[in-house]
Amino acid sequence: MALGQLSATILKHLNVELIDTLLKNCVPKCKPNDDAETRREAIKSLVNVVQTLGIATIDRNQLTDIVEVMYKSLDDYALDRRGDVGSWVREESMASLT
Repeated sequence: MALGQLSATILKHLNVELIDTLLKNCVPKCKPNDDAETRREAIKSLVNVVQTLGIATIDRNQLTDIVEVMYKSLDDYALDRRGDVGSWVREESMASLT
């Protein structure tokens, strides 16, 4: 969550690595420590980073990757003892795509 709140100055230096890290955390990894809350917060942070940097300053390939990950997140149907936790990720992806 904190990554999305970094200043534009810091984000400009971390741009590529930070966006790649957030992208990796937006999709399920099928591991025991993988959780929907982390994916939801990664999507929120990614949107904040894009808004702070501005779309014009982000590499075209990264923008393509961001949109692809958002669409992949719409297919998150993870379940746990709380029910359909993937819905949290799907909702955030829908809001982010707008």
